[in-house]
Amino acid sequence: MEIRDDLMDAHLYVFKISALQEVLDQKDTFHSLKQDVLPYLVRSQLDSSIRSLRISLWKLYISRRPF
Repeated sequence: MEIRDDLMDAHLYVFKISALQEVLDQKDTFHSLKQDVLPYLVRSQLDSSIRSLRISLWKLYISRRPF
């Protein structure tokens, strides 16, 4: 086995162009995909998932609540 330290890890990001354009239109301060855009997209998706979960739980609570 040969261990080397002169190689770099290549990153490949694939985006739906309309989704990327929407993000870039909203945030004109982004300068880096890795440091700005990706964390923003992950947080946005997480926030959306949490919001959906809260709504689902609320609907379940309301539907089982005795009147």
